[in-house]
Order: sequence, then structure tokens, then C-alpha cells
Amino acid sequence: MTSETGIYKGGLCPANHESAGKQTRRGTRKGNPYLKATLVTAAVCGARIKGTYLRDKFHRLRGRIRAVQRCRIGCIDAALSLILPLMRSDVRRLSARGGSRAGQCLTFEAATGSEVAVAAFSPLLDVLAEVPDPRRAEGKVYKLPHVLLFSILAIVAGCNSYRGIITFIDVHRRRLNAAFSLKWKRAPAHTAIRHILQGLDPAGMETAFRRHAALLQAARSTPGQGSIALDGKTLRGSFDKFHDRAAAQVLSAFATNTALVLAHIDVAEKSNEVPAAQALLAELGLARGAIVTLDALHCQKNISRLPQPPTSP
Repeated sequence: MTSETGIYKGGLCPANHESAGKQTRRGTRKGNPYLKATLVTAAVCGARIKGTYLRDKFHRLRGRIRAVQRCRIGCIDAALSLILPLMRSDVRRLSARGGSRAGQCLTFEAATGSEVAVAAFSPLLDVLAEVPDPRRAEGKVYKLPHVLLFSILAIVAGCNSYRGIITFIDVHRRRLNAAFSLKWKRAPAHTAIRHILQGLDPAGMETAFRRHAALLQAARSTPGQGSIALDGKTLRGSFDKFHDRAAAQVLSAFATNTALVLAHIDVAEKSNEVPAAQALLAELGLARGAIVTLDALHCQKNISRLPQPPTSP
């Protein structure tokens, strides 16, 4: 969380309501009323106390800006810039003691941390090592398999941004170095993580995750007849009105007996789930007699038979 994010969530950012180039309404964005009241009260009180940084900040802004409310927002931004680093340091100390969710995700009890980590993640690291690296060959400080693995762990721990991934790696850097025999002196920059993740080949990542899911399925499956559930989902926020592109749809294959997602496939923009399901079943290569559940959309005569995977000449 940054100072800009705190101001945005507090409902202190100016709203921009325009239609056909005309501004229809002025005001602020909707935010948390309790956070807004706390931030405004802190800014007002800080600006009234003599000899404080916020009072000097308020008067410096007041000499250039006439609106008092904007000067107070500037004081709120300055206060958040001072408070947030202290909060992050407290989070790091709590995480090192195992007092937070992020600190407990890599805490091992009886066994040695490096032994547990290497044994648990070595198959996934081997699979991620086969993913093509989008970076050039020179100057690779951070290995791609470990970057991808730590990004996955950060997302599982609750991080949902590039900066969140960096915070997770920075907090657990020493523990990760000891567990995976690394010598990282610092966490990579969030721009480096963004460049790596955005430059990955989606087909290569899908192949790697399918191979890892197949290993887990073979290890966890029990004797008996399970079923494969196919279901399509629309990715929230994936539409692009500027380029007139609809939201992306993904069809997933879910193993009900092991609760594992075996594969994904993209649904074409001008198509539906029917051809995508046929292609996904052919790629999975299910054995004859396997039970597959689908939506009523797939109840058609010409697709009642299971497609066969393509044979090489």
C-alpha cells in the first residue's frame, strides 16, 4: 500500500465524470468513510500543532494553493509517506517471528526447513526450469525457476500485485536463501518481476503446469473411477473497450477425485465452449470409459463421441 492508494481508498481523490467531453459532476470518489475521517482528522490536527512537519508542509502548500482542502490532502500524503514505512518494518518483524499469515507460510516445525522446501518444491522447480526464459542470456542475477516459484508462493500467501510479490520476497529473503541454497542479497525490483512475468510464453507456462498437474494427479489419485468436470469462466477485468475486445473466457478441466485443475484452454473470441471442450479433451488423452461432466450446452449429437488425440504420421 502506498500513500496514493491510501488517499484513493479514503475517498479523497477527485472524481472524473465525463461524457462526450463534458464534465457532468464534480466531487470525490467513493471510499471508506472511516478511513477518510481518520485521515482528515489527522491532517487537521497535525497542521494546527506548532513546530511539526505537517504544519510546515501545510503552510508551504498554502502559499501556492488557495484551496484549504487540497492543502490538507497534501498533508495526508506526507503523513502516509511517514507512517507506511514504519508499518512495513513492523510487518517484517512480525513475519520473522511467525506472527502473520505470510510469516507462517514458510515455517516448518520438526524437520529442517531446507529439507522440507527442497523435497516439496523440487518437482515444481524441475518443471519450471523447462519454461523458456524471456530475458537475454547475459546478466541473469535471479534464476527464472526460483522467481516463478516465489511469485506463486507470494500469490498463495495473499499478494495480488508486483509490489506485493517483492514485499513477500524481501520479508522472507533470508529464509528462502537458506531453504533453497541461494545467495540473493536483495529482492528483485517490481519492474523486473513485471518484465519477467509479462514476457513469459503462455503456451510454455500452460505446458509446465499441465505436466506438474499430471504428476500430482498420478501421486494423489486413488483406485476407482473419478470424473473430469469441464467448466468455463470469464476473467474479470479482462475486457478492453478501447480496442473493442470482449472479456477473455477460459475453459478448465477439474479432477473431482483429487481436487486438481488439470488444464486450461482459451475460448476463441467469436466462438463458444463446444469446440474448446473438444480440443481440451483431445489434448488430455483421457482413457475410454472416463466420466466427463459438462454443461447442457454440450448436449449435441455431432459431439457425443470422445475425440481422439491426433496421431503422428
